[in-house]
Amino acid sequence: KKFSQIYLANFISMTTSQSLRFTILLLTFTAIFAGYPYAEEDSIINLGEPTFGIATDEFHEGLFVYFYEPFCTPCREMWQDLKKAAATLKGTSSRAKIAKVECHDEVKLCDARGVNTFPTLLLHRKGRATIEYRGVRTA
Repeated sequence: KKFSQIYLANFISMTTSQSLRFTILLLTFTAIFAGYPYAEEDSIINLGEPTFGIATDEFHEGLFVYFYEPFCTPCREMWQDLKKAAATLKGTSSRAKIAKVECHDEVKLCDARGVNTFPTLLLHRKGRATIEYRGVRTA
């Protein structure tokens, strides 16, 4: 049986009280997580194809996006500095954020953004990539 058939059969067999509690729990869970669709690691947002456009539109003050490959030595070295920068940024009133995209998993997304060297850092403002950062890469 498909998951949806099993789920529906179990939901139908619940008592009214059980189904009401389950529905409330499901709605609460949805309300909590619907407003923030991003996973974070060390205050850095993990982005992929489904969340990239949403994030670049949402963070108008700036979204500094780090495109990397997991096997890239300079990428791993930069990661420590990005964590420090994200922690510093988190302690301010700025709505700017740092995000990351793993190009090994998100090939189409990285290709669409013209990312072909790693690491690549792009500053997005108001939904657009405005600057490819080429400066000093330490926190």
